[in-house]
Amino acid sequence: MNVKASLKTWAEQLLVRTLLLLLLTILPAAPAMAASASAGGSGPLSLIDKSRISLIPAGSSGARWVKTGSRLRLKGSNGKYKTGFVKHKGRYYYFDAKGYLKTGFITVKGKKWFASSVKGEMGKGEILSGLVWVNGHTYFLNPASSPCPGAVSTGFQKISGRRYYFDANGRMVTGWFTVGGRRYYACCNKKNHRGSLMTGVGKIGSKYYEFDSSGRLLRTVANPSKNTAKKTLADLVAIHQFPELPTGCEVTSLTIVLNYMGFRADKLDLADNYLPKGPVGSTDFRKAFVGNPRSSKAYGCYAPVIVSTANAYLKAQKSKLRAIDISGRELPALTAYTKANVPVIVWGTINCLKPYRGVTWNVGGRKLTWIGQEHCMVLLGIRNSSVQVADPYSGTIRFYDLTLFRDRYNSLFKQAVVIR
Repeated sequence: MNVKASLKTWAEQLLVRTLLLLLLTILPAAPAMAASASAGGSGPLSLIDKSRISLIPAGSSGARWVKTGSRLRLKGSNGKYKTGFVKHKGRYYYFDAKGYLKTGFITVKGKKWFASSVKGEMGKGEILSGLVWVNGHTYFLNPASSPCPGAVSTGFQKISGRRYYFDANGRMVTGWFTVGGRRYYACCNKKNHRGSLMTGVGKIGSKYYEFDSSGRLLRTVANPSKNTAKKTLADLVAIHQFPELPTGCEVTSLTIVLNYMGFRADKLDLADNYLPKGPVGSTDFRKAFVGNPRSSKAYGCYAPVIVSTANAYLKAQKSKLRAIDISGRELPALTAYTKANVPVIVWGTINCLKPYRGVTWNVGGRKLTWIGQEHCMVLLGIRNSSVQVADPYSGTIRFYDLTLFRDRYNSLFKQAVVIR
């Protein structure tokens, strides 16, 4: 045999060996691929949709999807099918005792989950999170970052800054409902964020109601647009906190509002006899004033303290009026009060300066950090791009840029108090 013929034979043998090796490599995966592809268009399953073959997760540990009839299982690298909860390629699934993927509602140890069974971007059987619409009802499934991701939530839940309520079956409640003897109202239309609890003053049917910041019903009120108050906010008189109360902006703001409402309130009387106070370094500013407002080395307090101070004073005056904490509302929403000539005590910063993280102290095993530049004022209204306030720091009526003031109001946790 000549050299040329010998090289040709060798090349042919090498080609045959290469093709054989390639064939042996492909064959084990062929059944699974064939099963996946053949199911394309057979149902609402994005994991096995022919147009989404690339989305089928192979599994970092060698696990692969196997289709048995119309059902899916996940086989591990050890040849055994997965059971129970499985996190695969960053997604959660649940398989029964025989390894079959479960969809729809799943109950395990008293808790419920919901696994996708609808065609879309999510894969079949993936345990979902967030708000989902199932059979005419809205459910809230725990976010993936929670200790129990995907579990159906019940009771009160805060979602994107709004409160909702879900019954014992996890269904979102709308309309009037009662929990713990307190009445609540959840909005019934999409325009008002369906299911979100009403706060502040709102119209339901032909009546107006007032709710606190957590959504609890307080009372029935008159139509704000037909307010018959003799005074308007143009009659409100600002009061200077200096020189007697260098850190007493909160109690001075309260004095401004009480005097506007016809009381003969005195800022020093309120500060000395009604304002709860505690030592610096060991006082929770949500429960008492930190220090003494007569001292420049004191700090201040938050909305709950002013509510308790105001109510102690109102009770002593034998008034039926009460202070209400309406914190949590967006700044523009507070105009529902100012348009009805009701001033609103709000928190922001001195001269709208930039806030900063101040001193931190430990109270009852919990660290509390004071926000530097904290300040309290009385909101009188919003006009165009300006906010009008009675400012104890200057003792005058002032105007601030709406965007800047809103940022400072938000930085102090959207705190607000009214007296009704």
